[in-house]
Amino acid sequence: MLVIDVMHCILKAPKLSADGLKYTYEWDWTPYGPKTAPANLQLKEKNIPSVTKIQSALCLALEGKKSLTLNKMWTRLDNQGTKDALQFVVHSLGLSTQLDSIPESISTLYIERAQKKSKRNPDQVKFPHHQLATKKNQLIALLLTWRLQQPPSSEAYILPTGTPETLTHIQKNYGDVKAGSIKADEW
Repeated sequence: MLVIDVMHCILKAPKLSADGLKYTYEWDWTPYGPKTAPANLQLKEKNIPSVTKIQSALCLALEGKKSLTLNKMWTRLDNQGTKDALQFVVHSLGLSTQLDSIPESISTLYIERAQKKSKRNPDQVKFPHHQLATKKNQLIALLLTWRLQQPPSSEAYILPTGTPETLTHIQKNYGDVKAGSIKADEW
């Protein structure tokens, strides 16, 4: 019973960031180091902490309570990351820097944000499809595209479970984060 209680606490307790946002999952990130970064992606000492901040931001929930919207995630990546740090994270994930297969939601967000910053001809701003990502906002678009391919919330890890053969019935809330553990009479 003690093991079940510990597992219940581990699964039930949401992991929160310093500002109270919920983490969706943990990713096995490649930490920045002179040996892990290619010669063209060497960062200045002051920009190295940005890599960890970007990696942490990409693990935050996009659905449910204590989550971020895509726009807020974009703002967070834009504020916390330098172009070089974003390039390292893109490289560490093995992503192509070609702007192909960018979802419409992200390209629309890119255009909206670029139009707000544009001083001349904001109506002529377009997303640079099929080009190499060379600007900070283009790298953010690549990272958000990757993020949308990951589970939007931690419940995505719990819900797709089957019914164990030893149980005769299953609770209605089985698989929910707040469901708790299996009771003794359900074994």
